[in-house]
Amino acid sequence: MHLQERVFILGPRPEPERLKATLGSYETIGRPIATGCRDGNDSVWNHDLLRHNAGEIARLRLRVTHLLF
Repeated sequence: MHLQERVFILGPRPEPERLKATLGSYETIGRPIATGCRDGNDSVWNHDLLRHNAGEIARLRLRVTHLLF
């Protein structure tokens, strides 16, 4: 149970290739995700293929934002 608090599972539904075809390369997708996490901007996470991660993103921000930013 101790590790469950430290593990975050994020990803597109149903498959990464579909997200890549929609939004571009993984680097193109990753940059706005990283800056959005820092700035509190969820524009990429609100995409249809990523929206299901909302609860996990909130939990992640609570645990790591102060460490990363």
